[in-house]
Amino acid sequence: MSFIHVIILGIIEGLTEFIPVSSTAHLLIVEKILHISPSAFETTFTIAIQLGAIIAVVALFGVKRFFTKENFPKLAIGFIPTAIAGFVLYPFVKSLLGGSLTVIALALGIGGILLLIMQKREIKNPGEKELTLGGAFSLGCFQALALIPGVSRSGGVLIGGLLQKYKQASVIDFSFMLAVPTIAAATVYDLYKARDVLTSGSIPLLLVGGIVSFIVAYFSAKWFIAHMKKTGVGVYGWYRIALAIVLLMVIFI
Repeated sequence: MSFIHVIILGIIEGLTEFIPVSSTAHLLIVEKILHISPSAFETTFTIAIQLGAIIAVVALFGVKRFFTKENFPKLAIGFIPTAIAGFVLYPFVKSLLGGSLTVIALALGIGGILLLIMQKREIKNPGEKELTLGGAFSLGCFQALALIPGVSRSGGVLIGGLLQKYKQASVIDFSFMLAVPTIAAATVYDLYKARDVLTSGSIPLLLVGGIVSFIVAYFSAKWFIAHMKKTGVGVYGWYRIALAIVLLMVIFI
């Protein structure tokens, strides 16, 4: 993996981490296009550069916002299902599904259809419920579905929130904020497991990738938050479906 590869992947990560299109799917697709061979370091890199995007969100929202009496309990409760699923199911899901483009394409297409259905429902009958602790836990369960390549962490939260008729704006904010403990924990855990893989030559690659994803996410996340709150998630549903069709055409043709 070269520094050019690292910069490209950092840009992709920064642009896709917080919108419901699956950053993991995009990174896997781009890695195949760039002919980056699967390796222990490549897997660690894909997870670790997400930390740069997460720091960008903390910078945008402000640290204090995460520790308010209203937000902190919900984030803590919402993180529990993902943590359990990550430790228990991730190795099984990874070995079973891996980086299969067929799985990614199907997940993208199904997720896109669900986003369009939820957007149509939201237009006709906007959700008005305030997010509760129980709701935060259920959204954490929806987020855990992102263990499947192509599902999308934020996509799962958005679909789950709109399905339960919570306010769209609050669900969007929660999906961004819940990413912080989720990805931070995944990054620290994966770096610990991969400590033998990290070398003096690989650490600069991680740093550059993280810095690039931070810069891109910092300048794009705020726009994406405003865009989703204003126009909804329909456009991301169409994008997912179009990308799924292209991937299936590449696979079978």
